[in-house]
Amino acid sequence: MKVLTIIDNCYMAKIERFITLTTWEWREAELTEEQLVEYKAYQNDETGEIEEPEWVDELEFELVRDKCPADEYEDELIED
Repeated sequence: MKVLTIIDNCYMAKIERFITLTTWEWREAELTEEQLVEYKAYQNDETGEIEEPEWVDELEFELVRDKCPADEYEDELIED
């Protein structure tokens, strides 16, 4: 019978790749006159007291333009 032995510091070398994908999309939603006034007040508030109106998250934004995703990656040698 053969006996297998493990040799110290013997391992498979590895490399790790971290990928960042970025997608660009331009979307628009129509505002009522009331919403426009409220949003401008929020944008022009220099005191920070006015919060973004809650209805902004409820708007139905339509895609008007997009750009193909770009990717960046960074490789790192893993040494255990």
